[in-house]
Amino acid sequence: MPLTPTTPDAICDRDAVSFVMLDGDSFVRVDVHRALLQRMTSRHSDLEHLAAFGAHRSAIERIASAKFDQGEFRSFANSRVVHIVPSDLPH
Repeated sequence: MPLTPTTPDAICDRDAVSFVMLDGDSFVRVDVHRALLQRMTSRHSDLEHLAAFGAHRSAIERIASAKFDQGEFRSFANSRVVHIVPSDLPH
């Protein structure tokens, strides 16, 4: 079943910009690696990475949903995480 987009803002940490999507009633965290965002914007700041994420959010959400449907996620005790890396988004 495809993941459903949510409206909460993305957050930045050291290695990724993260946001959540829904699998039914369960949250799934999506981590977009900074290397991908840096490739998109050629810049390094949190604000620039958030802007690049915002500009490409729909495409990133589609990729996350497809990876989730294919079982490409990590399961933890109380969560699941999909990682989006540079090779997931064509140039």
